Amino acid sequence: MKVARNPRTTAHLLVAAAGLGLSGCSSGGHRNLVEAILVTAAPTLAEGETRFVLELRDVREDFLLSDADNFLASSRAAKLSHAVRSQVRERCEALRRTRTQARHQMSDGLAIIRPDPERAYADGNMVVYLAGKKDVRVLFSSAEIGRLLASHEVGDDLATLRYTHPAFDPPRLQALRDRVTALNLKVEGLSLSPSEFERLKIEAATRVLERWLRENGQRLPEDAPLLVSGPLSATRSPRLTRALQDPTTFEQFLRSNCSDAIRALFFLVNRDVVDLAYP
Repeated sequence: MKVARNPRTTAHLLVAAAGLGLSGCSSGGHRNLVEAILVTAAPTLAEGETRFVLELRDVREDFLLSDADNFLASSRAAKLSHAVRSQVRERCEALRRTRTQARHQMSDGLAIIRPDPERAYADGNMVVYLAGKKDVRVLFSSAEIGRLLASHEVGDDLATLRYTHPAFDPPRLQALRDRVTALNLKVEGLSLSPSEFERLKIEAATRVLERWLRENGQRLPEDAPLLVSGPLSATRSPRLTRALQDPTTFEQFLRSNCSDAIRALFFLVNRDVVDLAYP
């Protein structure tokens, strides 16, 4: 869905800050930094419980889907750009055509529906209902999907990639990713590059090792950074290197037989992030 820029109020279709829910409260610093038309609903998907939250550069509006027509006819809406009003109308129409269908098709907390069944899934003909912790987030474009899937973490096994978001649990976001992949939707950033995945694995491995050391009462040199890197230098972990260069700590580590921690150490040593050479 293309959005025309307006000198006063440009409406980018962005997923709003994670703290923005049915209450309409936005986290600090959200306004004037990013603009959004956010749509949330109660799990029943009733019209009287589906809410629009417009966080625009010059104004913030909050209204129910059932009041949308009155809002669009009001003097408040007249102050908004034509692009914003058009997108609100389009989303209202898409919601009214798909809510009943979504209630019946919701699977794994997710439904992706085409308002016009004769057209392909694409921005302007796609409504995504994704159940979160307290509400159902409604999306209308691949850009919004991409932003939900933009945060990743790697599991302790250093192989399992999880999609994370404060308002959604990883299985639900994984279901969204799988559905998007199955539908062959073009979502930017859906797949990580090898270098991005490698960076995540390094971060995960250092987290696993540091957690093991703390849980086993080992003193960590807090004056040493956990990870350091530069544009022309490899990533290093001075804190873990210094901790594991202690022979007693290293022997206790090996005797623990903690598979995740041992796997993490081998990974970091092989990539020269941790140096086990005793001084």
